[in-house]
Amino acid sequence: TGWNAEELSVTLFEEAGDALFLFDPDSEQLVDVNPMAQRLSGFSRAELLRMQVTYLFRSEIQGGVQRLRHAYQKTGIFHSQEGFFLRQQRSGTWVPVNLTITRLHAEPRTLGLVTARDVREQREALQRLKKAEEELRTVLASVSDCVWSADVEPDGRFQYRYFSPVVEQVTGRKPEYFSAGPECWLDIVHRDDQPRLKDTLQRIWKGQSLHEELEYRVVWPDAGVRWVRDSIRFTLTREGRSARLNGVITDITERKRADQALQASEKLFRTLVEKSADAIALLNADGAIVYASPSTERVLGYTAEEFVGRSACELMHPEELAVNRERFRQLLAGTGSGLTCEIRCRHQDGSWRWLEATGVNRLDDPVVRAIVCNYRDITPRKRAEEELAHERDLLQVLMENIPHLIYFKDNQSRFTRINRAQMLNLGGGAATEAVGKTDFDYYPPELQDEQRILATGKPLIDKVERQTGEDATERWLLTTKVPIVDTDGAIAGIVGVSRDITERQRAEEAIRASEAKYRSLIENLEQGIFLKDRELRFVAVNRFFCQHIGSSEGEIVGKTDFDLYPEQLAEKFQADDRQVLNEGRRLELEEENIVQGKERTVRVLKTPVKDGQGGIVGVLGIFWDVTEQRALEAQLRQSQKMEAVGQLAGGIAHDFNNLLTVILGNVSLLQAGLARQDPALDLLAATEKAALRAAELTGKMLGFSRRTTLRLEPVNLSTCIDEGVALLRRTIDPRIVLEINKGADLWLVQADPGQINQVLMNLCLNARDAMPEGGQLLLETGNVTLDEDAVRLKLEARTGDFVRLRVRDTGRGISADIMPRIFEPFFTTKAPGKGTGLGLAMVFGIVKQHQGWIDCASVVN
Repeated sequence: TGWNAEELSVTLFEEAGDALFLFDPDSEQLVDVNPMAQRLSGFSRAELLRMQVTYLFRSEIQGGVQRLRHAYQKTGIFHSQEGFFLRQQRSGTWVPVNLTITRLHAEPRTLGLVTARDVREQREALQRLKKAEEELRTVLASVSDCVWSADVEPDGRFQYRYFSPVVEQVTGRKPEYFSAGPECWLDIVHRDDQPRLKDTLQRIWKGQSLHEELEYRVVWPDAGVRWVRDSIRFTLTREGRSARLNGVITDITERKRADQALQASEKLFRTLVEKSADAIALLNADGAIVYASPSTERVLGYTAEEFVGRSACELMHPEELAVNRERFRQLLAGTGSGLTCEIRCRHQDGSWRWLEATGVNRLDDPVVRAIVCNYRDITPRKRAEEELAHERDLLQVLMENIPHLIYFKDNQSRFTRINRAQMLNLGGGAATEAVGKTDFDYYPPELQDEQRILATGKPLIDKVERQTGEDATERWLLTTKVPIVDTDGAIAGIVGVSRDITERQRAEEAIRASEAKYRSLIENLEQGIFLKDRELRFVAVNRFFCQHIGSSEGEIVGKTDFDLYPEQLAEKFQADDRQVLNEGRRLELEEENIVQGKERTVRVLKTPVKDGQGGIVGVLGIFWDVTEQRALEAQLRQSQKMEAVGQLAGGIAHDFNNLLTVILGNVSLLQAGLARQDPALDLLAATEKAALRAAELTGKMLGFSRRTTLRLEPVNLSTCIDEGVALLRRTIDPRIVLEINKGADLWLVQADPGQINQVLMNLCLNARDAMPEGGQLLLETGNVTLDEDAVRLKLEARTGDFVRLRVRDTGRGISADIMPRIFEPFFTTKAPGKGTGLGLAMVFGIVKQHQGWIDCASVVN
């Protein structure tokens, strides 16, 4: 090429703009430097060639010099590394440089080359830039608007490069939150506003717009919502190869709220004007109507369009036209003042309506520039005032002619107005004479009631007062006193009305005395009495009914049978009540009832209750407990039946016994006259056995009929038990446990020991038969003293001292339907051939013959 390579290399080395240091990698000794190295370090070439390369350089990064040495000794990889300094001759100053290490493979050995570039100006520029950025950040952080910037790719995608710190105040999120991508910002935009923002960004990217401004909502992490205005501007870089979006986001939440409040206020004001019962009109200085609210149609029947343009005087009543024109002139003369009056105006239907109108002169107000007239229809009020005046006159007529005492008093209890009847009550004269006086001027009643009314404002209603005249006659008054309240709400006085109820009071006293008498009678009856209304609710009950239910009268009144009795009984009772109400006839019946928690039989009488017009208004009921009466009647019937059966059995047994005597006598004679080998003897023996068996039955029947001859003597029943038990133990099943309880100091009784033993044996054998699989048999004696309460429910029982013999077993028990028949002759529940049915009948007869009685109780297992 004509160039000398060596000369060219020397030239480049000498003229290079960077400082070049050529050194031996092994010894690190400099072998050559170019002029820039001398100028930059301040050392001469001779000084530098006496130095090692590592003496000239240091690193601000830990381990930087080692990396430098490693690069020129082994790898040779060290390009444009910052963070190094070059030593200067001047007082140890270090110059920041950018280093590049190169290994030169020259002959006869490899050399190292350090290229050092002075970066002082670059660093100063970078420091100025950082300072400027810091100042900018401070400014951006102090303003209320958020500044952002984003790079736009050719395909329309963009990446946010910067958000000022204010973004946290606007969105509740730090700037770093949005560095992940544009979706981070779109995600916080309210979903209803996202389409508009996307459309705006699309228009900008397509070049349809370079500047857009829109308002939308952002959602905070706590779900709060704030309004922002985003001003977006599109710019191209100087090279035109890339684009950038820059924006300013302003929080406009408070402005939005203010706008919404203003809109709401305007809407409210408009609604108030349009929906107000009052009408509003604006008049110019000539009295022409320039605006009318929609309420005009409600008040006068004209639409707003029909009303506007008219003169207000056209609608006024001719009789008031002159007065109203004078009022209008006063309004024009007094700017800012108001005037209220009542006028008559013609309705669209031709009728005249009374209006209460208020006019205010706002002609000087630049916003209004009119006379504002607010008016309402007071026609109903005017009519009411006329009616009130009429009623006031009517009230005066009534007051003067009514027989009741009517009076008005001030807050000092002084009369301000009274009627004629009250004046006559005070002693006569003109009503005006009482004005200013008090009751003390006529008679000395207490005024405490009136003072209490004046103090509390509570009226006194229907108080009965007694008044004694000068002639000692007694009068009764029914008085009502009510406070008079003035327009300020203060109590100004009292109005009172007193009615003479002397005759009624006397009648009520007589009624109360009569009621007390009959109430006393009803309360002391041993019968339950109740009164029900048509809804079958209890209205009144007597003491016996309350005891019967177990509740007080206050707890019963107002309730129904369903609140007091089981459902089945309540339905039965109410069905009877409805029958009485529907048929209007008295109903008598016996029914089951609950008395003090127990089922009892009661006799009930229900009769309809009628009012003064003959209408049935309720049911009156009377009932009484007949349980004991029916039990005694049943015992009487049983006793009478047993007595009749006993007489019949006794008669038959007596006659039959006479017949058996003849039969047995004849059989004995026949047996005596026959030879021992006579075959008829067997027949006669069988006949004799049957006759003897019949005689035994006859004896039992005689015992039942109480015709057995008793051999009475003093007997201890415990001794009888001992004798009976001795026989009993050999006849009863060993599985039956026999328990004996003998009373201490047992009284002696007049009895036939043999008959008593017969009673004991029959009862124990019956108990044995009732316990085929074993059980427990108790025999007990004891002394008892019976009083009236103890014998009240037992027909045959009587008061006094007695000895009781009790036999109890744990057998199967006797059912209730069989119990009344167990003492009947020949009645048995045993299988055929197992019993005659005379055992208990004989027990019954023997006990009765000893003037005792039997109590029997059983539970079926």
